Amino acid sequence: MGKLKRAFERFECYLPAEVEELEGKYNLVETVAARDISQEGLKLVINSNINSNIFSGSSIKLKLHCPEKGLSATLSGEIVWIKCVDNELKLGLKIKQMDNKLKKMFVDWAFIKALEKKRG
Repeated sequence: MGKLKRAFERFECYLPAEVEELEGKYNLVETVAARDISQEGLKLVINSNINSNIFSGSSIKLKLHCPEKGLSATLSGEIVWIKCVDNELKLGLKIKQMDNKLKKMFVDWAFIKALEKKRG
């Protein structure tokens, strides 16, 4: 397979999040974090044993936080890929609904962090 071409660049980050809903079920996961973000999606990492009812195409609702900026936002998305690595469940999410202004603030923050990391 060739390399995936994304419409928007993803930026590494660490943003704590809470799963509010997953396929109509609530309070399923406690420890989650976004590890990268773009205008259209993010990678979510779950450090727990979660049931195997998660599958590509599942809907998910999160509350995403950026403590450094004092930001919080609710978003809904669709799980587009799933990987299990060393007791971590990694999910690729396509953002379906999120306040555009808040999304821009999260992505801009991650972009600045990526630049700072690159500069050393």
